[in-house]
Amino acid sequence: MNIKQSLELILPSTVIIGVLGFFLWQTYEREINGRVDYKNAIPRSSTTEIQRDFQSYQCNVKQVVDEDSLIVNCDAKELKLRLCGIDAPEKSQHLASEALNKLQKLAYLNQGQVLLTKIELDRDGSTIAEVNVWSGKIIPNYGREYLLINAELVKAGLAYHYKIFSSTCHNKYLISIAEKEAITNKIGVWSKDKEEKPWDFRKSAHSKK
Repeated sequence: MNIKQSLELILPSTVIIGVLGFFLWQTYEREINGRVDYKNAIPRSSTTEIQRDFQSYQCNVKQVVDEDSLIVNCDAKELKLRLCGIDAPEKSQHLASEALNKLQKLAYLNQGQVLLTKIELDRDGSTIAEVNVWSGKIIPNYGREYLLINAELVKAGLAYHYKIFSSTCHNKYLISIAEKEAITNKIGVWSKDKEEKPWDFRKSAHSKK
């Protein structure tokens, strides 16, 4: 076999390997760019980078309905939201007014502008969602600091991690960490040894009817 014949055999194989390598590299790049780089993310228990693999919507808060519910406008469409993975004290319970005030403060932190990630619909037609708000801070080499409102309420001891309904929340781990902080700090609902959980309160109230 002469040199010309050897080149005729080697060159096609080299081209094929090069093409395959290029497509594999492109696939890898798409996967990397499609997910959050947690290695370089700043570890904040109630801060989340908006995940690129779940669509987020720019919305404006119209009303804070209660301790864990909002009404927002998204592209001229009104949505009633329930915050995913949390349960705040009911109106007649201890710390309910504090929870409501905290939610109002967070919801209007950026002039009512929030980033909404839809999770699912509940049986009443409300949208279960994660709601992020810009804290107003810019972190060098990172960008805007976004606060997950769901986790912020829990971190303040003004809501519980509603574990049986948090499996679909994209940032469930943030809510879980936030509750551990609140328990450690013994604040809000964790400042007393015996504070009735809102789901137990509702069950008790329903049984008395």
